[in-house]
Amino acid sequence: MNHASQPLTHTNRHASPRLHRRHFASARMMPHGVAESACTARVAPQTLAALPATVVRDAGMLELLAAEMRIADLEKELQEARAMACTDPLTHAVNRRGLENAFQRELARAERSGEALSVVVFDVDNFKRVNDEHGHSLGDRALQHLVSVLREAMRPTDVIGRIGGEEFALLLVGVQGEEAQAAMTRLQGTLAAQPVPEADFSLTVSAGVATRVANESLEALLARADTAAYVAKRSGKNCVVRA
Repeated sequence: MNHASQPLTHTNRHASPRLHRRHFASARMMPHGVAESACTARVAPQTLAALPATVVRDAGMLELLAAEMRIADLEKELQEARAMACTDPLTHAVNRRGLENAFQRELARAERSGEALSVVVFDVDNFKRVNDEHGHSLGDRALQHLVSVLREAMRPTDVIGRIGGEEFALLLVGVQGEEAQAAMTRLQGTLAAQPVPEADFSLTVSAGVATRVANESLEALLARADTAAYVAKRSGKNCVVRA
């Protein structure tokens, strides 16, 4: 039978739901103002080209703006992730990696300007007793207090890092020898004058100071300052020894 010769007939049978979904999806993908006409006829490609140039331009600008905003969000998330990787989660001082990054940055600046670069290594005196007598929760708050007090008293260019337990390091830019030792002694006095919140005691620290010599790495500098801090601890605590 030749189907082309058969007359058109009407039927009461409902169209397939799949066809409805396909038709609706096609209409949704069309530009605003075109989807309504798509209900009765298929839109020719020329219709899109016939849209006003301002509509096409504005749509393109909005798409570009959305892409730039997403890129900015991703860059912010990346910066935050990098900062978290270099920060001690308890005290918000820099960690060992953050201290290394700061050292490399300040070393490059110091070599250009000829400024000195000193490191202080110190740990909290009798910190085990703090934990044993007051609990680890107060011990944690005491370390947070220490970093907060020292950061307020330090210069913006100085860096404080937590390198393990109750042991910390300072990176002092532009000071050396006796000047660096005197700076740490002043910080000790500031810390001793401010008791730990919700406690009846202040913190004292034993510190060692070392000034970088030519071609000295951060590890070597920290080792010299740590040896001096050990001497300070053995000398009665709450003092500063220069390497």
